[in-house]
Amino acid sequence: MTSEWELSDSDSLNELEGDELEENLQMLQAEAEAEMARLEKPSAFEQILKPVTSTYWKRAEENRSLGYNGLSKRTKERRAQQARTAEKCQEEAKNS
Repeated sequence: MTSEWELSDSDSLNELEGDELEENLQMLQAEAEAEMARLEKPSAFEQILKPVTSTYWKRAEENRSLGYNGLSKRTKERRAQQARTAEKCQEEAKNS
């Protein structure tokens, strides 16, 4: 039992001769190879379902940045000011 698509392809191949037939066959073969390459590549869903090791999970949990990470400009300025203040206090303690 053949589908309409298969019949239309075979009918169109019967109408072609010589170089046209070769070109059409090469084009169909290239399309089939491209489709096979696409099917061999894992889908996003398959990548999500891929099992992961415990070391991978441990590294992912260590590197997660779900909240504030302390690297904002204001935090850097505040820490620099605290360092300057601490340095002044140490100088005053040294001199007195």
